[in-house]
Amino acid sequence: MLLSRDEISMAVKRLASEIERDYAGKSLLVIGVLRGSVIFLADLVRNLNILVEMDFIGLSSYNTGTESSGEIKVKHGIASRLKGRDVLVVEDIVDTGLTTSFLIDY
Repeated sequence: MLLSRDEISMAVKRLASEIERDYAGKSLLVIGVLRGSVIFLADLVRNLNILVEMDFIGLSSYNTGTESSGEIKVKHGIASRLKGRDVLVVEDIVDTGLTTSFLIDY
């Protein structure tokens, strides 16, 4: 085991405190990249004491295999209005950065 449940909980609370400080007085849109971010995103949002709206996006580059095809596909789009908003993206695994780069452009 790399980190205990308590260590993870403390890290999530610390991160939530930093987000609260950075976005105090603002309305924050948190976008979770499905499906891997859901559990962490739920824990994070439960620890935030600021106004938060959540939305999700489903992206895929793996098709049916275990290696990235290099082509990102949107499987489920974002329903929320993004223009002029403070947006925090929660992603589970960043390896090549391809998906993250695609999402920023999207």
